[in-house]
Amino acid sequence: MVQNIDPASERFLAALRQTNRTLGRVEGQISSGRKLNRASDNPDQISQALQIRADLEHLFQIRANLSRVRETVNTSEQALQSALLSMDRAASLASQGASGTSDATRRRLIAIEVEGLIGHMISLSNTRFDGRYVFGGTRDDRPPYVLDMTRANPAGDYQGTETALEIRDPRGSQFSYAHNAREIFDHPDPSRNVFAALVSLRAALLSDDSARIETALASIRTASEHLNGELHYVGVVQGRLAEAVDFSHKQEFNLKTALSEIEDTDLTAAILELKQARHQQEAALAAKGTAPRTSLFDYLK
Repeated sequence: MVQNIDPASERFLAALRQTNRTLGRVEGQISSGRKLNRASDNPDQISQALQIRADLEHLFQIRANLSRVRETVNTSEQALQSALLSMDRAASLASQGASGTSDATRRRLIAIEVEGLIGHMISLSNTRFDGRYVFGGTRDDRPPYVLDMTRANPAGDYQGTETALEIRDPRGSQFSYAHNAREIFDHPDPSRNVFAALVSLRAALLSDDSARIETALASIRTASEHLNGELHYVGVVQGRLAEAVDFSHKQEFNLKTALSEIEDTDLTAAILELKQARHQQEAALAAKGTAPRTSLFDYLK
């Protein structure tokens, strides 16, 4: 077999091809601004970059969930604030009804307004956000309570679930972010039952019994304290959500920084590498051009 190229020339051509590949790679990095333009550039780092991108997508989904829950919690806060205002009005009405200056007719008129407060409170328990009932537990597609003033208990039975609603934060832990309507408005403890306090006040007013009205007023006050506790709970949840969102932004910065270190071109280093490769290319071509050329006739002289 006849060799057309001597070993030295083969080495020269191999080195020149490697230099040309380096030039092509570095020029591509400078023009695109990316160190990784194809899988062959650095297989190990490609795998790391893909993992970081997956982590970013997961983080973005968590933050989207947090933002949605945040709006839901803000909606529940507004409902609780409105509920407390209604209870303040109920306490004022109870005080008027308990007064010795109120007669049966006046108390019946007050009872009508209290009836309106009952309807409003049940409406607040059915607060919705984005088409979902925020106090229904995991069953958020139906109202927790249905108003019917012909019943002894106008709210009826609770239609939601007792299951706590939870959200995952960027650290991987989960926490509860909402109490259900039964816990808030229809608590098993009579001293914390908002519906029962209003219903008992209405009944006391209609009975024209000042002593019963005083008792109902005490229930209104303890139920209001319970609502204040629920509002405080919402504030704690809002703080936890804000902290989680803030952490997600810090985590996003860290992940993007790590991704940039893998993918983005270091222009200073790339330009230096480009200059070195061009210098090697030019030096190799110049050396090859000045190398002595021998043939078979040179050895036969």
